[in-house]
Amino acid sequence: MVTERGSYLESLRRLYAYETSPRLGLSRIKRLLGVLGNPQDCAPAYHVTGTNGKGSTSFFISTGLVDRGLKVGLITSPHLYECRERIRINNCPISYHTFTQVEALVEEAAVSLREQPSFFERITAMAFVAFQNAEVDRIVAEVGLGGRLDATNVVKTKVHVFTPIALDHCDRLGSTYEAIAMEKVGIVRSSAPMVSSAQRTEVEPVLQKHAKDYGCSLSFVDGLKDTPFSTKHEALAQTLVANASLSASALNTGEKDDRFELDLNLAMEAKWPCRFVERRRSYLLLLDGAHNAHAAREYRRWCETRFRGGGNALLVFGASKGHHSNDTFFALLAELSSAAGATGDALNIAHVILVRAQHPRSCDPDVLREEIIEDKRWGLYAEDIFLEVGPSIAHVVKRAENNEFLEETPTLLVTGSLFVAAEYLAAIDGTVCDSLMPMF
Repeated sequence: MVTERGSYLESLRRLYAYETSPRLGLSRIKRLLGVLGNPQDCAPAYHVTGTNGKGSTSFFISTGLVDRGLKVGLITSPHLYECRERIRINNCPISYHTFTQVEALVEEAAVSLREQPSFFERITAMAFVAFQNAEVDRIVAEVGLGGRLDATNVVKTKVHVFTPIALDHCDRLGSTYEAIAMEKVGIVRSSAPMVSSAQRTEVEPVLQKHAKDYGCSLSFVDGLKDTPFSTKHEALAQTLVANASLSASALNTGEKDDRFELDLNLAMEAKWPCRFVERRRSYLLLLDGAHNAHAAREYRRWCETRFRGGGNALLVFGASKGHHSNDTFFALLAELSSAAGATGDALNIAHVILVRAQHPRSCDPDVLREEIIEDKRWGLYAEDIFLEVGPSIAHVVKRAENNEFLEETPTLLVTGSLFVAAEYLAAIDGTVCDSLMPMF
């Protein structure tokens, strides 16, 4: 007898047969949704783009709407453990049965199309069908890549939301802040209001021009100055406070209600997976999916609040293709080497283990090691850091749990990729995972 999870896994096998690398363009998704009756129009949407913090901001917005009694469909990417995490109703992943059901409907609709939609385009269509069937009141859609040509850029937007825009995916989106901002602001196709985090000076004019061209109101939110929170919770990273503040502003704008206040307890409960995770084991584990220079800076700021003094630390680092892994690695070293705890003593990165997540887009750690050694920046650290390649994340976890690093390094830092962070936590917690995890 086939179980619901068995049917779900069969649906996954069909989905993974289609292109899983990002394929930008709207023609395929529009044709697919047209065959399905345009389910994306079933409810107004909060459309969230940016470089860092899109997932947590989307989740906070969804949490605020659910807290006010609305039924909310949330689509995010990537998933970390199970593909159904991408499609949520009232913040809960859809069931195995629902996933299988909507996948079959989308597969049937796609048969008539000359050009077959990609994995991400199919998942996006599945989300909209699930939301329509559930009769949601609002949709919260996180952009997968860029914005202008992303498959989510078909929603009936209620509020355009912009998290901090930084350099990332430069091979696909452009090599300057202005170029990347142009791709992100491409989600604006109507006069729906725009709400943005504070942005770099190169980015703000791009958003302002688009707002003027489309007749949108535009407000910038300084997450730490404009926070509606009366207190700061030391365990909550500043970037999450800023994201929650941006979310509250978006909710105030979209619902025309200035009473939306996400308190810190709610924010902590709604914390997005693998972002700023602290575990007190026999060692101190500080884990985050930081994968670019901007995120590295936020990770360092958070780490400073989580340990008392200096001392040695072990950095477990892995990267995903398309994220300038060398630059991220050296940004992390520079940031973490300057991190100072409550006593003011700096953290000393004495040991680095390069790892590879079990993911098709993960960087080969042996290749990464050669690139690091050949980089002239390594000369600043070579004498003080022991650099090695770990055979697997599970192997590093086993060594850590057996206290092999404890005498040398009581603090363990795991970062560089959401997939590395997720796999480390899964090994500790025994989490059930899908066998394949496409990035987008």
